Amino acid sequence: MKTIIQGKLATAVATISLVMMLGGLAYAYFTATGSGQGDTSVGTSVPLTITQIPDGSTLGDASFSSVTLVPGGPADYLAISISNPSQASQGIHAVTVSASTASLSAVATYNASHLSPEIQATTGDVTNNGVPVPGCLAAWFEGTSWVAVEGNLLVGGNASVTLGNASNGTPDATSTLSVALKSEGVNQDSCKNATVDLVFVSS
Repeated sequence: MKTIIQGKLATAVATISLVMMLGGLAYAYFTATGSGQGDTSVGTSVPLTITQIPDGSTLGDASFSSVTLVPGGPADYLAISISNPSQASQGIHAVTVSASTASLSAVATYNASHLSPEIQATTGDVTNNGVPVPGCLAAWFEGTSWVAVEGNLLVGGNASVTLGNASNGTPDATSTLSVALKSEGVNQDSCKNATVDLVFVSS
């Protein structure tokens, strides 16, 4: 009899233990909502570097033939390389080109060493390596811009693209950039044999 009772007791204990074990795996719960805050940082664009590809360069540079400017003559078409120092891709929609004008400090430095009756420089003059070319006005030079055909031209992170002559290589886009010397109906001798600094601006 004792053995039977002990057997029943053992079975009951085992059953209770199993129920407790199974009960430990099944929790009742309510659904709930919550909220919280955090932050992350977003970088900004990094200025691109634009470098002119010299006229007559190798085919791989997709450059143009050299043109010497004269008043009212043909324009000099320009090829450029645009480099992106950022790790992320950046897009450009347009590029403009213009003749560089002399700064106030450059004008002052030039005029201090070129006293009258020599021609004095002004801030309207073009420059050659930052030095004014007195009497040769930046307004006489006309630049044409380049605009992306569709959307923006993407420049990959730490990469570069070329705007150049499609018939002389394989540029990423055909360049329409050019500069010409307009005929102003006045004496433009001050520009003879000048090498004119150019400024490229992308947007």
